Amino acid sequence: MLAPDYRLKLVSLLSVLQRKRFNGRANAMLPLPFFLWPFAFFLKRRRKFAHIYLKDGHPYAYQLWQNGKLLKENAPVVRLLLRTSELNWLLQYPQTVAGPEHQYPWHHQYPYRLREATQEEMLGWPRRQRQVYCLADGTRSWAHIAHILQLPTQ
Repeated sequence: MLAPDYRLKLVSLLSVLQRKRFNGRANAMLPLPFFLWPFAFFLKRRRKFAHIYLKDGHPYAYQLWQNGKLLKENAPVVRLLLRTSELNWLLQYPQTVAGPEHQYPWHHQYPYRLREATQEEMLGWPRRQRQVYCLADGTRSWAHIAHILQLPTQ
């Protein structure tokens, strides 16, 4: 197994890759649940892998793979990765990556929270910003959020 490029949580990894304006794919193997550790050797084929595709440091697709099959994409994968502890991330650069199209980056279509804000933080925000923050859960598009808040779509 190759040595990881980074051992970080998702939010930290994304901030590092954004600063570096990374293009390519970040891969990580998700850990087995604690109760399956004694059977780890026998469950090698059941391991799940997370892939994050990035352009100029911005993620445009999140995928979860197992045995060469795509299990989940985008919002559910983000929620799963936000709950996990530090992962060992390997970076693949564009010449070795064939990823999904990034004509319209996913994170621009379906906004999500990279971290939870405390109530104290939110009290200092304008009302509209709090509303958008609460609705940005990765399942609603910008157009849907604008419709809910009765804002014009741009």
